[in-house]
Amino acid sequence: MSSRRSRRGSSTHINHERWMVSFADFMTLLFALFVVLFAISTVDQTKLSQVADSMEEAFGVMDSQGDSILNQRTDRPAPIPPIVSNPTAPPPPASKANEVLIQRLNKIIGTQGQLAAAVQLRTESRGVVIQLKDTRLFASGSAELRPEIISELRRIARELEALGQPMRIEGHTDNIPINAAGLYHSNWELSAARATRVLQFMLSNTKVPPQRFSVAGYGEYRPIAPNTSEAGRARNRRVDIVILNTQAQQLEPESSTTSSDDLNRELNDKLNELNQKRNP
Repeated sequence: MSSRRSRRGSSTHINHERWMVSFADFMTLLFALFVVLFAISTVDQTKLSQVADSMEEAFGVMDSQGDSILNQRTDRPAPIPPIVSNPTAPPPPASKANEVLIQRLNKIIGTQGQLAAAVQLRTESRGVVIQLKDTRLFASGSAELRPEIISELRRIARELEALGQPMRIEGHTDNIPINAAGLYHSNWELSAARATRVLQFMLSNTKVPPQRFSVAGYGEYRPIAPNTSEAGRARNRRVDIVILNTQAQQLEPESSTTSSDDLNRELNDKLNELNQKRNP
């Protein structure tokens, strides 16, 4: 009697942990689904093929055509190119003539001596820039060239004469106000005077026509370094000789081809015609 009762009790026992088996299968399939979705979203064919093979071997839910079916998708987005952080576009490459000029100037400047300490070369979108440090060219507050730099500058002038390109001579200063008691009353005047002095030197030591030159005085308003330190202010005090390329030359003001002699001759002809009409 007791044995029959025990068998009846055992047959009516309910297993409350059977749900864990179904839950584990569900979580496994869900994990497999997310793995497949992740592989598809990254569109990495190598990883996708590896995932497909693993899923087929482990669960048997994907056949061997899974990878080829995914490859047939037509709505796959195009890959996004990487963002290159380069806000400042590099200047265009220098022309062959400018490259030759830079090589010649580097040979003349060398690595030692007065000229090497006074000159620095750089290229910009408008052409080649010969940067002359003011401390090597001028005394403080002066626009007169130092005698010891004259012979060195003549060597640069000869190379520029052979080049035959238009040039702009630009004067620059730092942001320290000039002593008003001196010859110049502002940095504008000093920068323009120094650029003009270099122009006079070029005209006196070369046969370059004056029409190929222009002069600008920018004062403190075109710095190439911060004026917060003495080193930065020293870089800003300079005279730049800019050898203009073809693109920059097109932006220059046009000049008339009629000379002053031709204008005087034409004016005299007009006066003679008027006099003949009045006194036939």
